[in-house]
Amino acid sequence: MEAPPAALAPQPPVAAIVSAIPAQSPARAMAGAASGSVVQVLAVLPGGNPLALVPRHNPLIAMGLSLAVNGLGQFYNGDATKGWWMLGSWLVYPAAWGLDSLLQTGYFRTGALLLELGVKGYSAFDAYQSAAAYQRAHPGGSR
Repeated sequence: MEAPPAALAPQPPVAAIVSAIPAQSPARAMAGAASGSVVQVLAVLPGGNPLALVPRHNPLIAMGLSLAVNGLGQFYNGDATKGWWMLGSWLVYPAAWGLDSLLQTGYFRTGALLLELGVKGYSAFDAYQSAAAYQRAHPGGSR
């Protein structure tokens, strides 16, 4: 049996960043980029993790993710258990909708909406505080 072609050979699962920007002001770097003298290439090899390039434990990113989706900031910070609990709070609203439809009221949906807003606020606050505490405890690195 012969070896597979080079295109089919397994690639290392590593994200690679190649940068050739000289140490100068951003304005001069942009001017150099327009003339073609500055090259910045960002490449993710097959099998690599593109999220490995996102800075970890950034308080503002964590808070923004939790504002978008309950618990997402906790997942970003590496606290999956808390993230699942906060994400699971989304199941309350469909249950409340069903109860309101069955009983012909609007009380359960109102209560579920207030609960969701409370969980969303706490999720964003907790994600921010957790990321900030991690950065205080590990000033040199992000992982």
